[in-house]
Amino acid sequence: MKNFSGASFFPWSAVRDLVPWPADARSAPLNPSLAMLCALADGALSCLRLGYVLSCLSPEDAENMLREAGRCARVVLAADFRLAERNMETPAAVLAGFAAMAGTAFRKGGNAVFACAREYMRRGGLEGLARAAGMEITRRRSLLGGAAVLAYGTFSPVAVSGRAGSAGLWAAVW
Repeated sequence: MKNFSGASFFPWSAVRDLVPWPADARSAPLNPSLAMLCALADGALSCLRLGYVLSCLSPEDAENMLREAGRCARVVLAADFRLAERNMETPAAVLAGFAAMAGTAFRKGGNAVFACAREYMRRGGLEGLARAAGMEITRRRSLLGGAAVLAYGTFSPVAVSGRAGSAGLWAAVW
Protein backbone atom coordinates (compact mmCIF):
# COMPACT_ATOMS: atom_id res chain seq x y z
CA MET A 1 0.00 0.00 0.00
CA LYS A 2 1.31 3.47 -0.90
CA ASN A 3 1.99 6.12 1.68
CA PHE A 4 -0.20 9.22 1.88
CA SER A 5 0.95 11.76 -0.70
CA GLY A 6 -1.57 14.56 -0.23
CA ALA A 7 0.73 16.82 1.80
CA SER A 8 4.10 16.50 0.11
CA PHE A 9 5.38 19.51 2.05
CA PHE A 10 4.73 17.60 5.25
CA PRO A 11 7.76 18.37 7.43
CA TRP A 12 7.01 15.76 10.06
CA SER A 13 8.25 12.74 8.13
CA ALA A 14 11.45 12.73 10.18
CA VAL A 15 9.42 12.93 13.39
CA ARG A 16 6.99 10.31 12.07
CA ASP A 17 9.92 7.98 11.46
CA LEU A 18 10.92 8.32 15.14
CA VAL A 19 7.52 7.16 16.41
CA PRO A 20 8.12 4.08 18.57
CA TRP A 21 5.80 1.86 16.52
CA PRO A 22 5.53 -1.60 18.11
CA ALA A 23 7.89 -4.08 16.45
CA ASP A 24 5.03 -6.24 15.16
CA ALA A 25 3.38 -3.19 13.53
CA ARG A 26 6.35 -1.69 11.70
CA SER A 27 5.46 -3.45 8.45
CA ALA A 28 1.82 -2.29 8.59
CA PRO A 29 0.68 0.20 5.93
CA LEU A 30 1.57 3.80 6.80
CA ASN A 31 -0.63 6.77 5.85
CA PRO A 32 -2.82 5.29 3.12
CA SER A 33 -5.10 7.76 1.35
CA LEU A 34 -8.76 8.03 2.30
CA ALA A 35 -9.67 6.64 -1.15
CA MET A 36 -7.54 3.54 -0.50
CA LEU A 37 -9.19 3.02 2.88
CA CYS A 38 -12.68 3.37 1.40
CA ALA A 39 -11.83 0.69 -1.18
CA LEU A 40 -10.88 -1.88 1.48
CA ALA A 41 -13.31 -4.39 2.92
CA ASP A 42 -14.30 -4.28 6.59
CA GLY A 43 -11.49 -5.73 8.72
CA ALA A 44 -9.25 -6.27 5.68
CA LEU A 45 -6.07 -5.27 7.53
CA SER A 46 -4.70 -6.57 10.80
CA CYS A 47 -2.96 -3.23 11.49
CA LEU A 48 -2.77 0.26 10.00
CA ARG A 49 -0.56 3.23 10.95
CA LEU A 50 -1.37 6.94 10.65
CA GLY A 51 1.70 9.09 11.28
CA TYR A 52 1.16 12.86 11.59
CA VAL A 53 -1.28 12.95 8.71
CA LEU A 54 -4.57 13.71 10.47
CA SER A 55 -3.56 17.24 11.49
CA CYS A 56 -2.77 18.09 7.84
CA LEU A 57 -6.29 17.29 6.65
CA SER A 58 -9.54 19.22 6.85
CA PRO A 59 -11.53 18.30 9.98
CA GLU A 60 -14.03 16.31 7.90
CA ASP A 61 -11.33 14.39 6.01
CA ALA A 62 -9.41 13.68 9.22
CA GLU A 63 -12.53 12.33 10.93
CA ASN A 64 -13.43 10.25 7.87
CA MET A 65 -9.88 8.88 7.64
CA LEU A 66 -9.82 7.83 11.29
CA ARG A 67 -13.30 6.29 11.04
CA GLU A 68 -12.39 4.42 7.83
CA ALA A 69 -9.14 3.21 9.42
CA GLY A 70 -11.20 1.78 12.29
CA ARG A 71 -13.52 0.09 9.80
CA CYS A 72 -10.88 -1.60 7.65
CA ALA A 73 -8.18 -2.42 10.24
CA ARG A 74 -8.45 -4.45 13.43
CA VAL A 75 -5.71 -2.33 15.05
CA VAL A 76 -4.99 1.31 14.19
CA LEU A 77 -1.85 3.05 15.40
CA ALA A 78 -1.90 6.84 15.12
CA ALA A 79 0.75 9.42 15.90
CA ASP A 80 -0.36 13.03 15.94
CA PHE A 81 -0.58 16.24 17.96
CA ARG A 82 -2.57 16.89 21.10
CA LEU A 83 -3.49 20.04 22.96
CA ALA A 84 -0.77 21.46 25.20
CA GLU A 85 -3.12 21.95 28.15
CA ARG A 86 -3.88 18.22 28.07
CA ASN A 87 -0.19 17.47 28.36
CA MET A 88 0.74 19.15 31.65
CA GLU A 89 3.74 16.87 32.19
CA THR A 90 5.69 18.53 29.39
CA PRO A 91 8.07 21.28 30.48
CA ALA A 92 6.96 24.71 29.26
CA ALA A 93 10.25 25.26 27.42
CA VAL A 94 9.73 22.12 25.35
CA LEU A 95 6.17 23.13 24.45
CA ALA A 96 7.23 26.67 23.52
CA GLY A 97 10.01 25.42 21.25
CA PHE A 98 7.79 22.79 19.69
CA ALA A 99 4.96 25.26 19.08
CA ALA A 100 7.34 27.67 17.32
CA MET A 101 8.73 24.86 15.15
CA ALA A 102 5.26 23.52 14.34
CA GLY A 103 3.93 26.95 13.38
CA THR A 104 6.85 27.59 11.03
CA ALA A 105 6.54 24.18 9.38
CA PHE A 106 2.78 24.46 8.88
CA ARG A 107 3.10 27.96 7.39
CA LYS A 108 5.50 26.52 4.78
CA GLY A 109 2.64 24.31 3.63
CA GLY A 110 0.47 27.30 2.80
CA ASN A 111 -2.51 28.97 4.37
CA ALA A 112 -4.86 26.04 3.71
CA VAL A 113 -2.65 23.59 5.60
CA PHE A 114 -2.04 26.05 8.41
CA ALA A 115 -5.80 26.57 8.66
CA CYS A 116 -6.36 22.78 8.79
CA ALA A 117 -3.78 22.39 11.55
CA ARG A 118 -5.21 25.30 13.51
CA GLU A 119 -8.75 23.88 13.22
CA TYR A 120 -7.47 20.40 14.15
CA MET A 121 -6.03 21.79 17.37
CA ARG A 122 -9.09 23.98 18.02
CA ARG A 123 -11.21 20.82 17.90
CA GLY A 124 -9.01 19.06 20.46
CA GLY A 125 -6.15 17.46 18.49
CA LEU A 126 -6.13 13.68 18.22
CA GLU A 127 -8.25 13.27 21.35
CA GLY A 128 -10.97 15.57 20.00
CA LEU A 129 -10.83 13.82 16.64
CA ALA A 130 -11.08 10.43 18.36
CA ARG A 131 -14.27 11.53 20.13
CA ALA A 132 -15.76 12.86 16.89
CA ALA A 133 -14.89 9.65 15.02
CA GLY A 134 -16.42 7.45 17.73
CA MET A 135 -13.19 6.21 19.26
CA GLU A 136 -12.88 5.94 23.03
CA ILE A 137 -9.35 6.28 24.43
CA THR A 138 -9.23 4.05 27.49
CA ARG A 139 -5.56 3.91 28.49
CA ARG A 140 -2.52 6.22 28.22
CA ARG A 141 1.21 5.98 28.89
CA SER A 142 3.53 8.99 28.79
CA LEU A 143 6.50 8.92 26.42
CA LEU A 144 9.50 11.22 26.02
CA GLY A 145 9.14 12.78 29.45
CA GLY A 146 5.51 13.66 28.83
CA ALA A 147 6.03 15.23 25.40
CA ALA A 148 4.20 12.23 23.90
CA VAL A 149 1.68 9.72 25.13
CA LEU A 150 0.83 6.18 24.09
CA ALA A 151 -2.95 5.80 24.25
CA TYR A 152 -5.25 2.82 23.73
CA GLY A 153 -8.82 3.23 22.54
CA THR A 154 -11.61 1.32 20.84
CA PHE A 155 -14.15 1.93 18.10
CA SER A 156 -17.68 0.86 18.89
CA PRO A 157 -19.63 -1.10 16.26
CA VAL A 158 -22.08 1.83 16.05
CA ALA A 159 -19.30 4.35 15.31
CA VAL A 160 -17.87 2.26 12.49
CA SER A 161 -20.89 1.29 10.41
CA GLY A 162 -20.84 -2.13 8.84
CA ARG A 163 -18.36 -3.48 11.37
CA ALA A 164 -19.23 -6.42 13.59
CA GLY A 165 -16.79 -5.71 16.42
CA SER A 166 -14.55 -3.03 17.88
CA ALA A 167 -11.04 -2.15 16.76
CA GLY A 168 -8.15 -1.30 19.04
CA LEU A 169 -6.20 1.91 18.65
CA TRP A 170 -2.74 2.61 19.97
CA ALA A 171 -1.88 6.25 19.42
CA ALA A 172 1.45 7.91 20.01
CA VAL A 173 0.31 11.48 20.43
CA TRP A 174 2.86 14.31 20.30
